[in-house]
Amino acid sequence: MKVNKIIIKNMGMYDYVKYKAKCWRCGGEIKSFQTKDSNCNMDTILPKKLGNNSRFYEMCPVCGAWNEYKVITKEVEIVFDKVESKLNTNRDLRKER
Repeated sequence: MKVNKIIIKNMGMYDYVKYKAKCWRCGGEIKSFQTKDSNCNMDTILPKKLGNNSRFYEMCPVCGAWNEYKVITKEVEIVFDKVESKLNTNRDLRKER
């Protein structure tokens, strides 16, 4: 008898990503992020443990701006909203680790 493996992600579950960054809008410090691109067991993980193209995100505690990052070949780069991307397209935020 063949058994198919089914993975169920509970609604509202996520993992924490241990990564510090400055908000792209106000420079406020963000000390941890969340992701649903992992096991979603409420674990704390490092960005390098996420797969390529995985995203993690958090709102700035100072100004409320959405900060979203994407893992690319074990490096992290910021991802902007389409509306907000026009404000800071020339900044290289990979240096802010």
